[in-house]
Amino acid sequence: MPFTLSHPAAVLPLLRRAGERGPLVASALVAGSMAPDVPFFAESLLPGVYGHGGLTHRWWAVPTLDVVIAGALVAGWHGLLRGPLVALLPERWSGGAEALTVRRAGSGGGTGAGVAWFAASAAIGAATHVGWDAFTHGGRLGVRLLPVLDREVAGVPLYESLQYGSSALALAAMGGWAARAVGAVEPVRPTVRLAPRTRRAAVAVLGAATAAGVLHRLSPLKRNLVPEVCFGAGAGLAVGAVGYAAVVAAARRLRGGRPGAGRDRGAGPGPSGGRAPKVGQDSGVGRASNVRQTERSSA
Repeated sequence: MPFTLSHPAAVLPLLRRAGERGPLVASALVAGSMAPDVPFFAESLLPGVYGHGGLTHRWWAVPTLDVVIAGALVAGWHGLLRGPLVALLPERWSGGAEALTVRRAGSGGGTGAGVAWFAASAAIGAATHVGWDAFTHGGRLGVRLLPVLDREVAGVPLYESLQYGSSALALAAMGGWAARAVGAVEPVRPTVRLAPRTRRAAVAVLGAATAAGVLHRLSPLKRNLVPEVCFGAGAGLAVGAVGYAAVVAAARRLRGGRPGAGRDRGAGPGPSGGRAPKVGQDSGVGRASNVRQTERSSA
């Protein structure tokens, strides 16, 4: 497999030009581009679902099953993860990331048209994933169309070399895009703010969760080493991120959502402002919820 987190690179052109192509939903594009691999990560928590990854990579699943999975991913990002994860970034980046990922009005919810555009965006993202995999897995359609990909060089099939090479290039492209995008928007105050010591502790916990996920997946090793390390790390990080975000939400609830309450002690809300960035119709998920004033999460 190309590294799952490399797959959003395939939708970067759509993120840059979403305003010209119609109301595409950026969070749905990104989630859809990763949705087919979700069963591989979920195997860590739900043994036996790994095999369902074969279903999510079928073309019929692109506009159906993969759209549902993408919706679940975005809902989790909307409802819980975005604010706490942005808060983990250094201060020089967090304001730009907040502006970049905040949800735009009308981006994929509330109306039939919004839901339709969300589903279309998720399906486009999933199609890029399945299409990419078709040329990087033995026996898939792309490899059958281009038999040269089945040839071995230094004992390694070309399609497998393409898996790892394209993954590395895509990660580099995403890193460059993110750096430019964060620098191109007017920073706003993050919804959730953490004291430096709290941020360091949270990062350490997430690192430990990632390592635990890898160890869990390798004992015993049932499949190829590299994919299992990636899937185990992703599953551990996901579990750690959900736990961390839940603690942040609970802390904010206990403090009653007082402005600035977590500035020096963990998490706290801050007002959002500034101009909306021009990177797609919806670049992530939205503002974290407040107990007494439930704000809409961002995408």
